[in-house]
Formats: sequence, C-alpha cells, structure tokens
Amino acid sequence: MKITAKQYAAALLTSLEGKSEKQTGEIIKNFSDVLRANNNLSLLGGIIRFFNEAWDKKNNTVEAEIVTAREISKNTITELEKFIKARAGSDTVELSEKIDPSLLGGVVLRYGNKSIDLSLKSKINKLTEYLTE
Repeated sequence: MKITAKQYAAALLTSLEGKSEKQTGEIIKNFSDVLRANNNLSLLGGIIRFFNEAWDKKNNTVEAEIVTAREISKNTITELEKFIKARAGSDTVELSEKIDPSLLGGVVLRYGNKSIDLSLKSKINKLTEYLTE
C-alpha cells in the first residue's frame, strides 16, 4: 500500500504531540529515515504543506501575507491582523509583510486560500477593462 503525503503529515503531527525539543529532533530524524527507506523523499514538499495546514488547524492559526506598495504603520498592521483574525475565525495570525511598488497604493491580503486585492493597481486595471469594453 502506498502512503500519501497527507498520511505521512498526519503521522508526523501525531508523533510530535507533547514531545520535548530533544524528542522532536529524534522523531524528525527517524521520520526522514523512513521516507528515505520507503523511497518517498519526493513527497517531502507535500508532506510539509499538509503538516503546516494540520498544525495551523490544530492550533487555530492562519498564515497571512500583507502586500503593500510601501511600508505601513504598525497600527495599520495591527488593524489588518484583527481583520484577518475575524474573517478567518482564528486565534493567531502568522503574518508576513511584503513590499511591491507595482501596486501603486492600497493593500493585498492573502490568508488561508483567500485573497483580497484592494490595491490601486487592480482598481486601475478594472477601470481600464470597463472603459475598453
């Protein structure tokens, strides 16, 4: 029977529950040995993705990205984080920030499998499409 990336991820998550840092290191080493022995190292990308999704769900965490044209204030970041928590229904947001000058202004929020594009660039593109139809 072939083991899927999702099954490996679930097994790893279960194995790590309640373990110390030292035990965690040993479990991960043994886990990588099993992947190598089963010739399943090619599944590692999927295993990591499924593991992260399961970990976030278990811990009621959402990963999010804020993309802006320029640096924004800490207060604005805090407000966007509150918005994402409310929309995603999570306790914790693991936030990354990215600067993309091509946005011209506004913000793009990405969390879970959702994306909210409130950038000036997208508004200009939509207006251009509307005017050229």
